[in-house]
Amino acid sequence: QNPGIQNLTTSSAIPGEPVGFTYVDLAKRSLSDPDKQIPYKVAYIDYNFIPVFDLKLKAGRNYAVENDDRGCLVITESTVRELGFASNEDALNEEIYFMETDWDKWKIIGIVEDYRHESVKSPVYPTIFRLHRNRGQMVYYAVRLNSGIQPHEAIAAIGKAWKDTWPEKPFNYFFLDDFYDRQYKSEIHFSRIFTI
Repeated sequence: QNPGIQNLTTSSAIPGEPVGFTYVDLAKRSLSDPDKQIPYKVAYIDYNFIPVFDLKLKAGRNYAVENDDRGCLVITESTVRELGFASNEDALNEEIYFMETDWDKWKIIGIVEDYRHESVKSPVYPTIFRLHRNRGQMVYYAVRLNSGIQPHEAIAAIGKAWKDTWPEKPFNYFFLDDFYDRQYKSEIHFSRIFTI
């Protein structure tokens, strides 16, 4: 309702921090496949996460409210490779076994281009994006502001909505570009010292 706000998403992690859930041997094309000690990251997201963070879909689609996306997965290109598919197109709409509480079949509906979620020191892990199932997986609320607006005005509106909804919880916020840039300051500092 606020003209300064373009979109909102909730997720278990945001770019610039480690994805909190890491599992080994989490996905397979067949239950007869040998166990691989591959660490997969699992990020719990909502329908708006991919557009809010401007992630690029290389094949397929994002989760959508109008679809019944239970039993569906959006994965990254590195996950496609780890699963042994020849291409993104070959992986699209295929069913894989994914371990949530048990080995169940899940359909791949979208493939996201690999991106650097953490610092440059961290590898780009195979990542699986799951629709979050409960409030415990809604750790962050990320708001994308429209360009050309005064951020403090939008923040005031967001703060009021927060206090109206959760009066007992403090309203804490930060700008993602500042948060993300902090991940690189130590590398920049080291580079300068090394150059000297």
